[in-house]
Amino acid sequence: MSRIVVASLYKGFPENGGFNKEGAKLVRPNMKIMEDWVNEVNANFKHNGEFYVIDEEATQERLDSMNSGVDKKEPETDLDLEALKIEYKELSGVDPKGNWGVKKLTEEIEKLKN
Repeated sequence: MSRIVVASLYKGFPENGGFNKEGAKLVRPNMKIMEDWVNEVNANFKHNGEFYVIDEEATQERLDSMNSGVDKKEPETDLDLEALKIEYKELSGVDPKGNWGVKKLTEEIEKLKN
């Protein structure tokens, strides 16, 4: 079973038909995301240039606060879908399609940023 971790997404620097982690650009900081997804994206770094860096300290703090009863809100999702919808609208000027999920919104935001 995968755990939810706090991780930041980076875009590697294009180099010789691939990507280099040196000089990588921070795309999204401190996201709460499934560790399995982090591992899958990191395994494909050479192809897509994206990689996550897990903040183990923040992940542990999040786990501790959940176990202590502090900050108990609604269950968390892989990413905040509403935040992605807002970001898409800010970049494109239009609302995203109603059936777009986290993956599609993330892809479309990346297209708009590049």
